[in-house]
Amino acid sequence: MTDRLDSEQTARELDDCCAQLTELVEGLAQLQGSGNPAIANLERLVERQHERLRRLSLALQANDGDDSRRTVEEAEREMAREELSREIKGQCILRGSSTALSIPNLLEVLSSHKKTGTLRISTEHENFTLEILDGDVVHACSDHAPRDQLLGSILVARSSISIEQLEQFFEQFTRPEGRLGDFLERQQLVSRADLQDALKHQVQMLFRRLFASGTGSFFFHEGKRVGVEERIRMNITQLLLESARMHDEQRIQGAWPSP
Repeated sequence: MTDRLDSEQTARELDDCCAQLTELVEGLAQLQGSGNPAIANLERLVERQHERLRRLSLALQANDGDDSRRTVEEAEREMAREELSREIKGQCILRGSSTALSIPNLLEVLSSHKKTGTLRISTEHENFTLEILDGDVVHACSDHAPRDQLLGSILVARSSISIEQLEQFFEQFTRPEGRLGDFLERQQLVSRADLQDALKHQVQMLFRRLFASGTGSFFFHEGKRVGVEERIRMNITQLLLESARMHDEQRIQGAWPSP
């Protein structure tokens, strides 16, 4: 059973975890490529801190009350947090912070070298996981996407599924383990074409947030995930170019407000 924590204690614990993770990432970045055996110790510390954050997140969810009172948005965010908390297989071959290598440049490097693996990025407000195959993005998720950029919200906005159907789905499957889109298609609640279009839009919006995220830390574990269906495949360079266009457009609109 998950321990219950008061909100002040939980906030202090989370702040402490974040501070330690930042310190560990900076240490790993400095040691990378040096052959120093201390890297292995730091990597183990990072993994323990990630597990600590996962337990604290689950404790916060326990404080929120009964699953039956969850909204669709809360249920989908919970699925995303569970996915982000899963252990990544494969060797961590690249780690560091955006102060040394910006997030867009990091993504370009992985794309140009046609890398395959899982990229974790932690920014001030959001944590991201991107699965990359031969330099292309085949899946992406985060733990704090805006409400209108959650997959369920996108599908409802496009009339691919009704909010009532989503609510009934989460009433029936209170803790589905996996990806929401996979479940919805298997239950024949959405078509594959509608799901793919919604996922592509969601990934583009995620890249837009990444593009504007500023500083952050990252880990890249090499190796393909086994047993996971690839529903989309998107070119990283095109995603970044579109994100830059959208960012510039928003900046211009902010600089020239409508009368």
